[in-house]
Amino acid sequence: MKISESRIVAGLFVLVGIILCLYAFNLPSYSLELGDSINHYLYAKYAFVHPENFLDLWAKPLFVILSSPFATISMVAVYVFNIACTLTTCFALYKCAKILEIEEAWAILPLTVFTPVYFALIPTALTEVLCSMFLAFLVWALLSKKYYLAAILASILPFARQEGYLVLPIMIVLLTALKQYKSIPFLITGILVYCIATYIMLGDALWFIHHHPYNPGKSVYGSGSLLHFINEKERIFGNYYFFLGVASLGIYCFVNGLKIIKKKADFDKNVIVFLLLIGFPVAFFSIHTYIWWKGVSGSAGLIRVMGVIIPYCSLIVAYGLSLIKTKVFYRNYLYYGFLGLFFYKMYMACFIPLYKNLSNTETQLLNEGIDKLKQEKVNLNGAIFCFDPYVAYILKRDPFNPKEIRQGWDLNREQPHASMYKNDLMIWDSHFYIPSITPIKDSLLHNDSLDLLFQKVVTDEYDSSIKHEVFIVRRK
Repeated sequence: MKISESRIVAGLFVLVGIILCLYAFNLPSYSLELGDSINHYLYAKYAFVHPENFLDLWAKPLFVILSSPFATISMVAVYVFNIACTLTTCFALYKCAKILEIEEAWAILPLTVFTPVYFALIPTALTEVLCSMFLAFLVWALLSKKYYLAAILASILPFARQEGYLVLPIMIVLLTALKQYKSIPFLITGILVYCIATYIMLGDALWFIHHHPYNPGKSVYGSGSLLHFINEKERIFGNYYFFLGVASLGIYCFVNGLKIIKKKADFDKNVIVFLLLIGFPVAFFSIHTYIWWKGVSGSAGLIRVMGVIIPYCSLIVAYGLSLIKTKVFYRNYLYYGFLGLFFYKMYMACFIPLYKNLSNTETQLLNEGIDKLKQEKVNLNGAIFCFDPYVAYILKRDPFNPKEIRQGWDLNREQPHASMYKNDLMIWDSHFYIPSITPIKDSLLHNDSLDLLFQKVVTDEYDSSIKHEVFIVRRK
C-alpha cells in the first residue's frame, strides 16, 4: 500500500470520526430514539446491579457485555462506543477490499457511514452497528484464511443480534466448500459458552431456547407489503446508492460467475464473496421481508434492521465505483465529477430528513409533564408505572427495580388503581399504548381514586392525522 494512500485513508477516518462525534455530542436529549435504544442503554447501564442483564437475549448479551462500561458513564459514552464500532467496521472492510483488489477501497467509509439508515443508528444504543462490526471481522477473517477465528466469530453473532443465526448454515456450507472441516465444530463455541453461563447463573442450560424473545406466531404490530423494504429504499440506502448497489451486484455475479466456470478466478475468495458477502445480505433482506409480510416473529417492519447489512452492501458498491472509474470514465476529472454528485445525493438523503427525526414530539411531551411534577414538587417517592423507557432514563430510575419503575401493563385493565399504592404515579403515553394489553385509557382518566396531574394532546408536526398524548395520574 502506498504511503500517500495510507495517509489519505487515515485522514479520512479521523475526519469522519470528528464529524460523527460533533454530531452525536450536540444531539438534544429529546431526540433520543424512542423505546428500543433507551431500553438497550438501560439494560447495559444496570447490568452490574442486575447481572442477569448480561445474558438477556432481547437486550443482546454481546452488546450488554461490551457497552456496559460506557453505559455506566452516560448515553453519550454509548454513542462513542458506536462510533468506535463504526470506524472499526469500515477499517476491517477496507482491508477486505484491498484483499479483493477493489480499487476504490477508501470509499467503504463514506458509503457505510453516510447511508441514511446507518447514519441514524450511530448516535443510539441500538445493536445493529455492533452486529455489523462482527460481520465485518468475520469476512476479514475468512479472506485472511483465519478459519478457526471466523468460526468462533460466527458462533457469537447470534448474541449480537438474533439474525446471526442465519450465518451459521452459511458458514457450514462455506467451510465445507473451502475444505476447512476442522473449523466447523467451532461454530458451536458461542452457544456452548452461553449455555454454561446460563446454567451457572440462571440454572437453565437451554435458556436460549426456553426464553427466546421473539414469538414465532402473529406479531402485535400487524403486517405489511411484500415490497415494504424496497419501497423504503430511499430512507434505508438512498436511491443512488440502492441502484448502484443492485447494478454492482449483478455485474459482479455475472463477471465472476463466468470466471469461476472457466476456472480463471480465485475459487476461495469467490466462495466467500458469493456465500457470505452476497448471500447473507440477500438472505437477511428476504427473511425480514417475509416475516413483515406475514406479520410473524415480532416483526414491526422497522427499516433500521437493514443497518446490519449496510457495510457488506458498501463493499459491493465500492466494487461498482471501481468499475465506473476504470470502465466508464477514462478521464479522472469526469469520474470525480460523478463521484462528487453521487456523494452529494447521499448527503441529501442522509442529512436533510434529520430535522424531522430531531423533533421527537412525544418525548418532549414527557419532558414537559415531568418538569411540571418537579416544579409543583409532587411526591416522587412512590413507584412509577409507565410504558416508555424514557421515563426511567430521564428520572434516573432503575427500571429493573419494581420499587422504582413498574411496567404500565402490570396495572389492572378495568381498575388500575387497585394495583397501585398511595402516591404511585402512572405516566401514560400514546406511542407505547397497545389497547389489547394495556390498561384502558378511560379507567385511568375517569377514576375517583386517581388525581389527574398533567394532560396534553398535540398534533404531529408532519402528519396531522397523528395525535400525541401524555397524561399523568397519581394514586390518592
